[in-house]
Amino acid sequence: MGMNRVDRYIMAQVLRSTLLALSVIATLSFVISLVDGAGDVGVGDYHLTDAMLVMASMIPGFLYEAFPVAALIGGLLALGSMAARSELVALQAAGMSPLRLMGSLFKAGLVLVLLLFLIGDLIGPKAEAWGIAYRLKKMNRQIGFSGNSGFWMKDKGAFINIRRATPDGGLREIYIYETGKEGQLRRITHARRGRYEARAWRLDTVNRATLSSEKISLAQLPRFRWRSAVDPALVRAALTRPTLQPLWEIWQQIETLRANGQSAVEQLLSFWNKLSMPLSMLAMLMLSVPLVTGSQRRVHVGQNVFLGAIIGAGFYMVSKGVYYAVIVFDLWTILVALFPVVVFLMALLLLAHARRL
Repeated sequence: MGMNRVDRYIMAQVLRSTLLALSVIATLSFVISLVDGAGDVGVGDYHLTDAMLVMASMIPGFLYEAFPVAALIGGLLALGSMAARSELVALQAAGMSPLRLMGSLFKAGLVLVLLLFLIGDLIGPKAEAWGIAYRLKKMNRQIGFSGNSGFWMKDKGAFINIRRATPDGGLREIYIYETGKEGQLRRITHARRGRYEARAWRLDTVNRATLSSEKISLAQLPRFRWRSAVDPALVRAALTRPTLQPLWEIWQQIETLRANGQSAVEQLLSFWNKLSMPLSMLAMLMLSVPLVTGSQRRVHVGQNVFLGAIIGAGFYMVSKGVYYAVIVFDLWTILVALFPVVVFLMALLLLAHARRL
């Protein structure tokens, strides 16, 4: 499908309006987050300028989650402005159908998909991980995993308990419980700290207790090399939300958890949610065509923006509702990816049919 001057003009209008919507969302999210996190200012060496840096690092994550709504508002703004200037009337008089107009918006949507990938898989995860690590460093704190007993995982014939992690990816207070073929406890290893080096963890200040039917042998080691499924990606997972991890890292975590017989529901939900984000954004962008072209004789840009915000809020609530329904009722995780897209595609078809596009 070629691209002519009209396509480029429509694409420029849509991209400009979407970037405007994203800039407004970025400003609002920065201000709200700064006010919400003001209570931490003054703890340790964490000052107002540090809080501003940290909140700025969170902006890509907010933009990623708000991208479908921004695309819809951007499409409504662009087409609404064109309709107010009678440009859509002129294009239709020249033979441009609503379906052809959707094609032009789809091309703009492909550019936005690329931007979405850059924010969600490259910029966002690194920025938020840096922000959280910087904040903890300034506040002189370490990361405490969920639960009073820390982070637990299974690695082949061992159960691993990690109590804390440092912002630079190190581990603190590591307990390794190794079992025999029949499940009996065979060895307990405790290390004060650990750091990933040369594809293995270097454990420092190690105490080991080896259990047998006859005796318990104790040993102290200054350091010990430990090869384990606990890789730096899993430590980063404790620092960042799963939705802000790169897609390939989420998949690696899924495979690791499955290989060790552990549940990967949360990671699967994040994987399908992230995979469906471009489809959701394109569906929302296409929805702007029937919303504008069906009433272009009396176009009010403010009303279109308000309508886009309402529909976007509905999209967010439906998506979150399906997300929690999958967890509560143990449904297929792929529903997180399919349901919102199907709902809005149906709304698009029904609206297009109602307005005879």
